[in-house]
Amino acid sequence: MIVEDLSRGIRFGWINADALYGNSAHFCNSIEDMGQNFVVDIHKDQHVFLTDPAIYTPELASKIGRPPVRLKTDEVTTQVRNYCTTLKKSDFKKIKVRKGTKGWIMAFVHTRTVWLWDPKVRKRTLIIRKEPGKEEPKFAMSNIDRSQRTTQQFAFMQSQRFWIERAFQDCKGELGMADYQVRKYISWYHHQALFFMAMDYVNEIKSMHQHTIPLLSVRDVRLLFIAHLMKNGIRMEKEVKDLLKRHRQRENDIRINYPKNDYF
Repeated sequence: MIVEDLSRGIRFGWINADALYGNSAHFCNSIEDMGQNFVVDIHKDQHVFLTDPAIYTPELASKIGRPPVRLKTDEVTTQVRNYCTTLKKSDFKKIKVRKGTKGWIMAFVHTRTVWLWDPKVRKRTLIIRKEPGKEEPKFAMSNIDRSQRTTQQFAFMQSQRFWIERAFQDCKGELGMADYQVRKYISWYHHQALFFMAMDYVNEIKSMHQHTIPLLSVRDVRLLFIAHLMKNGIRMEKEVKDLLKRHRQRENDIRINYPKNDYF
């Protein structure tokens, strides 16, 4: 998908992915070899080097036998969760990650330069994020050098994966992405093609009205479109009233939590 996007001239600042891809050395190294940046989630048992490991070929122990060819290092790895337990509260920075209607989403973030060896040594930036009220921290890895970004910027880049998951929630919950019963791939592709067309339409409607109705959601568009297709004036009037009620409630939350009126 990434190679296809690049071949079509699409450009992006970085690539987000969940831990399934983040723990794949082949996936991450391939992105880096293409000259692209990534910020990917990783599992808590990911092993890293805390210092740059010296890789060498061992000497032949005796005059008998073949000379060693397998590389080794004397440095030891540690799991990121074990490293996290060694950190103090002062090692984390309190960061405003992103805006929510109930106020800023806050997190405590720590970054550290680490190294991976698979199949060669690669320098990485480890990102550890702790959220208030949650015991389990989140771990992420980036090929962007720690000196090139601030902790705030690393936290922002990692947090943008939220919108990917939110898009899937909207697609499944509102537009029927997962509502299929098929036995062959061609049928599945047909369903997904129709779903993508629906999502493209919804996004176009939201884009058209982003300045006049900034809180317009996927659910709002779906319900109004259904009422429009039914050509029922009473239902359309009800949907508009319900929409305005939802938007007023969200606007009140925004007004309380953003007194400077800078939410948008």
